[in-house]
Amino acid sequence: MKEYISYPPKVIPVVVSVTMSKTVNIRIDDYIVNRDIDEDGPYEEYDYSECNLVKLVEEQIELPQDKVDGWHVDEMEVILE
Repeated sequence: MKEYISYPPKVIPVVVSVTMSKTVNIRIDDYIVNRDIDEDGPYEEYDYSECNLVKLVEEQIELPQDKVDGWHVDEMEVILE
């Protein structure tokens, strides 16, 4: 038969990994505009493939680790809406 002993509380280190997301607006100026005309008339398509979106977000947006001491980003991805 097992005997359960009540031990005093102990503090141990753990890693907390949190995935968070938020839609934000950033300013960009290095995009490509493709202009064309089809049966509906003239139109424009915007190409952001040459933009370094991660760098722009880091420069323009205050991220959670900037507000809360001790937190850091392990990985970051920026997705176009």
